[in-house]
Amino acid sequence: MNTLQTDIAIVTAILWLMAIAVVAYDRIKYHKYYTSKSKLVVLRINNAAVREVLSQNGIKLCQCAYYNTNRYLYTIEGDHICGFTESCTHLIEDAVKHHQEVIDCDINVNLFVSEIKKLQEDYGSED
Repeated sequence: MNTLQTDIAIVTAILWLMAIAVVAYDRIKYHKYYTSKSKLVVLRINNAAVREVLSQNGIKLCQCAYYNTNRYLYTIEGDHICGFTESCTHLIEDAVKHHQEVIDCDINVNLFVSEIKKLQEDYGSED
């Protein structure tokens, strides 16, 4: 085996180890997320009026919540409100599958605000 072949074998082995580490980390993070016994609170509407109501209640939104393509909003611990699209509704299905409590507020903004306030009290993240 010449030097070039040895170098290629070493680089390939390192890349494989890195790929395995990334997959393992992702699986651990995924498992930890769903076994945290947290709640997933979902609001099935996202527009300027909704964001204004949330802002008036002192609720801060992630930048992604302002994208018009993200038609839904969700939070897990009440401190980070994010947006997602129809293609990401598997988040709800995954939460149910992993026995995480899902609170679906449908389009009830007041219920969403109330649930966020409860989460903030539970997790001590109210600003």
